[in-house]
Amino acid sequence: LDVLTEAATGAFAVTAAMAAAAGADEVVALAIDSQFGSAEEAFADTGKLAEELGVARALRFITKKSKEVVQRADIITNCRHLRPLDSETVQWMANGAVVPLMYEGWEHRPGDVDRVACEARDIPLVGTNERDPRVGVFDYLGPAAVRLLQDGGFEVLRNRILLVCHNPFQQYLSQHLSLCGATVEIVASLAKALPEGPFDAVLVAANPRQ
Repeated sequence: LDVLTEAATGAFAVTAAMAAAAGADEVVALAIDSQFGSAEEAFADTGKLAEELGVARALRFITKKSKEVVQRADIITNCRHLRPLDSETVQWMANGAVVPLMYEGWEHRPGDVDRVACEARDIPLVGTNERDPRVGVFDYLGPAAVRLLQDGGFEVLRNRILLVCHNPFQQYLSQHLSLCGATVEIVASLAKALPEGPFDAVLVAANPRQ
């Protein structure tokens, strides 16, 4: 299959190289200059990893999304440099194309992908089960929270933490913080009645909204 995805820096360089290593005929990787690095840096990081995996020949780098490129792709990832996958982009897609969200379905943001346009074209919009043990993304939530708290100068052990969370992250965050010795109180929103303080830290893991 042909894949249209992004070239990116750091850990995000894996997507294009991973598609090539999985056997794609061609992987077109788009990059633009951003606060995370220039397009040239994204091409360098992505290309280096592809070289190490022995799949560099399958990659082609571009700096602009076009109708021709979109039409050729069987898989078009909802990655940052490709967004938005708006109505016009969806109209360019080939019959039978698929769009992986690259996150769980409940995290879908309308500004990322035009869901109505995908449904009208019968383009499957596919979420990722990040809780599947073979993926394991949610297993990193607790350690990431501890790291953020410590980077902010807060201890976790013997501290009282207010967790503001109303999504599936809640269980993973509260369990890990408790295992690290914190006392965790949970509320769905700061607009709700709060437990009696004081708290040493407030951790917000709520869905983005206005």
